[in-house]
Amino acid sequence: MKTNPVLALAAVLAVAALGAGCSSSDTAGKANKGALAVHMGATGSMPALQGEVASQGGPTAATVTISGAAARQIDGAWVNVGGTFPMTVDLIALAANGNTFNIPAGLVPEGQYNAIQLTITAVNLTLQDGTPVAITPPGTGWVVLIPVDFTVNSGKETSVTLRFHVDGSFKILGGDLVFEPDVDVEGVQHED
Repeated sequence: MKTNPVLALAAVLAVAALGAGCSSSDTAGKANKGALAVHMGATGSMPALQGEVASQGGPTAATVTISGAAARQIDGAWVNVGGTFPMTVDLIALAANGNTFNIPAGLVPEGQYNAIQLTITAVNLTLQDGTPVAITPPGTGWVVLIPVDFTVNSGKETSVTLRFHVDGSFKILGGDLVFEPDVDVEGVQHED
């Protein structure tokens, strides 16, 4: 039986293309992306509170629930940052222990960024006598925009460390305890 060389070459090229397509699909999601890790610490202590909250001994825990994090590219597009959300962290314990809370690094497109945004959907205090106090969020939650310039390089990790100021985040307004997140940037590190 005689084989047509043109058809044989076409078949070989088709098989090679299929093989290349299959192997490249595993790495396509990682091409031109780098890791972005967000670390959060806290400083300060709860401000002097008034009224019923103060009479019950003041808070021993102030947990915030973070339901999402995103980074803004310089063209204005928002990119979600990795992590299994929601995540809950006690700001009082974080400040007292000097620890850092980490959102696991996620892959984002390489490029220039100019902000990080956190979405906080719940704030709950625990008073010294064990009484829980929930602070009602506005709408669907607090959206915290933190200006910060950083670069994400393909195949490298960039770390942004944020700092919650506990004493600036909790206030008494009109007799009510309110939460107004006071967060700034402590530092940015790029992997070499």
